[in-house]
Amino acid sequence: MKNSYLIALVLPLIMLSACGDDESLTVVSPKQISLHKGEQSQIEVISESPVRYGSMDDFHASVDDNGLITANYVGDTRIGVKNGSGQDYVDVKVIPVSTMLIEPYHSDFTIRKDIIIKMYGDGYAINGNTITYQLSKMGASASFTFSFAGEKDVLQASEVALAQGTEIAEVEYFLGERYKPVDGEERLYQDTMDGGAGTVYVRLKETGDGVITITYSTSR
Repeated sequence: MKNSYLIALVLPLIMLSACGDDESLTVVSPKQISLHKGEQSQIEVISESPVRYGSMDDFHASVDDNGLITANYVGDTRIGVKNGSGQDYVDVKVIPVSTMLIEPYHSDFTIRKDIIIKMYGDGYAINGNTITYQLSKMGASASFTFSFAGEKDVLQASEVALAQGTEIAEVEYFLGERYKPVDGEERLYQDTMDGGAGTVYVRLKETGDGVITITYSTSR
């Protein structure tokens, strides 16, 4: 009778332990990886049950059902790895090949002119609703121009003009590492996959006299 009681007590614990083992998950490949656009990396895991994968930001890197990561555009994201109650992650940094120029601030188009001035200082020229900074020692970037609108002088667009002699093909490569080309639009890019709310559009232009500009705004 005593043995029967012990079996009845211990058996559920053994079963619970076995279930816990089934849910264990270990990522055995590197958990921090750096890739260039288009490169791939396979997540290797030890798991007794099916594993699911998901990227926190497909724009930077995506992952398929088998754990194969593909680097899309420059930036950072995290890949989640899960099997039931077990979970882990892999941090992915997509790094650029080209660093030919410095981009102007274009992350938030709700900030005011005074914030931009705090970022870049007082050495600017005013032309209506725009301010322009002449640059030096910033790669191919020759000047930054910021446009504002409304009573609160809210940022509407950021623009970088490039130094004379810059090759348009090099600029296209630089932007192509960082932004998704907009379908059906020449030299227009976006910083999201779907072009939804909050998307920043990046337009590359070349004038007849060879001046190249890149403009960032939430308008196409």
